Amino acid sequence: MAKSRYLLLTLLIGLISYSFIDLFLKLPFEIPIASLSILGGLVFIAMAYIETKKMFNDTASNQAVVLMVYWVISFLGITVGFSGIYLELLRQNPVSFVGLSDGISALYFSLVTFATVGYGDIYPVSAIAKVLVMSEVLFSVILMPIVIAITIAFIINKKQLSQKNHKISLHQDEQTILKRIK
Repeated sequence: MAKSRYLLLTLLIGLISYSFIDLFLKLPFEIPIASLSILGGLVFIAMAYIETKKMFNDTASNQAVVLMVYWVISFLGITVGFSGIYLELLRQNPVSFVGLSDGISALYFSLVTFATVGYGDIYPVSAIAKVLVMSEVLFSVILMPIVIAITIAFIINKKQLSQKNHKISLHQDEQTILKRIK
């Protein structure tokens, strides 16, 4: 199981990396790889959820780091994937966006869109571009509360486990003191 999980993680990171490189160098298979990068981001979110459920009863100290790595990679996958699709759409139809010109601006636009900030300096013009931007906004509006809820549940559970372990430790100390007194 662990080998297949690491293989999947490596594959997903490879897809995201390929999409990122494509923002600056024109590589083949832009839209399919960018779409798989978005899918990879979603898979990372699912894997983070599964890993979080496993971590609830574990006391390892690196769990928060593992969880954050999953979240960061998943959001990178989604934003890099969308920016790759935006850039390819721009390459195929230069009037799809106003203000979008290269890989950096596509990545910037995707991050700003995912954060639902929307400065207005870059905006979609064509119908397909508008649908893609709306899709990315829906992804962020749906996924962000899920990520926040899972993270808060993880933190609360860890705090409760810590308090429980502290109480057990205090009880054991009391037992030791009572034995010494007798």
